[in-house]
Formats: sequence, C-alpha cells, structure tokens
Amino acid sequence: IQDLCVYVEKADQAHNKGERLDINGTAVTSKDIIAELKRRVGNEQGKMVYIKADRDVKHGTVTEIVDQIKCIEGIAHVALATQRA
Repeated sequence: IQDLCVYVEKADQAHNKGERLDINGTAVTSKDIIAELKRRVGNEQGKMVYIKADRDVKHGTVTEIVDQIKCIEGIAHVALATQRA
C-alpha cells in the first residue's frame, strides 16, 4: 500500500489566489482533490495520507482539507507531516 502525500502551498499572489495542491507530486485543483484521492485509494483499505503545508497557508484551510479527507472510505489515518527547524 503506497501512502499518499498532499502538499498545500500558498499560491503566488500575482497569478493565483488561494492555494496550490498536489498529491504525490501531481498538481490538483481544490475542487478535484477529493475525487482524485478517491480514485487513487480505489478499493484499498488502510491508506495513510500525510498533509504537508507551507507556513503561510491558513490553519483553517488545512483543517478543512483534513476533514474532507477523513471522510474518504479506505483512508485509515490522516497525519500532519512536519519538518524539524
């Protein structure tokens, strides 16, 4: 079972508002992220999803994404990935 990593990055203010998202290095839109995760999980059970977010991303945005991911069947755990300073 391959774990999934969702990366949330603050978008460049000049070109795009909101956040840029990717799953294991593949860009997705905020409206497509849940459908793409469901597709990748398929019929598997026990998937682990790690969330990595830039410091500039609002806490509420990350919380919203986590809450949506937790509702996907087949995903057993959602964890916030951190980096040592």
